[in-house]
Amino acid sequence: MWSTATTLKLGMLDNGRNRDGFAEYACQVLHERGFKGKKITVHIIDIIKLTRKNKWEKLGETHCE
Repeated sequence: MWSTATTLKLGMLDNGRNRDGFAEYACQVLHERGFKGKKITVHIIDIIKLTRKNKWEKLGETHCE
């Protein structure tokens, strides 16, 4: 979901590993879709904690250029 015009939050299952790499992959996809140079921040959040406890726990993050 887009929480702001420049922040994209993607939900994933927490497997105990850092998800910065997936956030970087999301930047690549955004660039391919026309967002290159838009300075988007990508947060990877724990989708289970969000849906069950309404808690926004960050698993990874990157800043797309």
